[in-house]
Amino acid sequence: MSLKKLGLVALMVTALFAVFAGNSLGATKLTTKKAVWSNSGVAFGSTEGTGKEPKCSAASNLVLKGTIIGSEAELTATTVSCAGRLWNEGTGESTMAVGKGTLSFGGITVNKPSGCKLNGQTNGSATLTTESLTIDVQMHDVGEVETPIPVVVFKPVGEKFATIKLTGCAAEGSYKVTGSSVGEASNNTGVSAVNQPLTFNTTTNEAGSLTLAGNPATITGQANNELVGGAAFQVN
Repeated sequence: MSLKKLGLVALMVTALFAVFAGNSLGATKLTTKKAVWSNSGVAFGSTEGTGKEPKCSAASNLVLKGTIIGSEAELTATTVSCAGRLWNEGTGESTMAVGKGTLSFGGITVNKPSGCKLNGQTNGSATLTTESLTIDVQMHDVGEVETPIPVVVFKPVGEKFATIKLTGCAAEGSYKVTGSSVGEASNNTGVSAVNQPLTFNTTTNEAGSLTLAGNPATITGQANNELVGGAAFQVN
């Protein structure tokens, strides 16, 4: 079941945990539980160096919206790629499926503010790479359903997620993107697949804390997530 089908977020516990007002199955909560990346029954490595390399692509346009100096801001990217590692951190019941790396967005158009470009690059072909990010898999329990839905939290290692540098317009300047972003997996825990897509929508944004220029911001769209080499994998 998708978060998209659930009700409005009722309470933000933290950037990583949220309580949702749900459908007939009742309230839903994102919780920290043991989570392990694996493929063919074999767990990924226990360190960044022994982890698996992800491969990302855009399943739809990815749209960043926010506010800059009182004006609406909107950027649309048509592509995304990633670089980094996925591994399992900790032992026993404290094991967590984690990762670290960067996201690179391409084909970017600055829709708003009017007349702006990103880094002086032509709209439709501008690019942006994030700062180093951590990846943390949480769980989304739905009522009495025993198998939780993985939810991935992206947080910057340092101060910021990325910097948006606008040029050629009244809003010209550099603006920080900070906070965390949350994406919901399409497949339940234990479902093995070559592609494990993540969806970003209104409800998942409520579970994050993303800001642009100090104001609340959102990311919407869907991204494909695979492994270099094309092996099927899952979260257990």
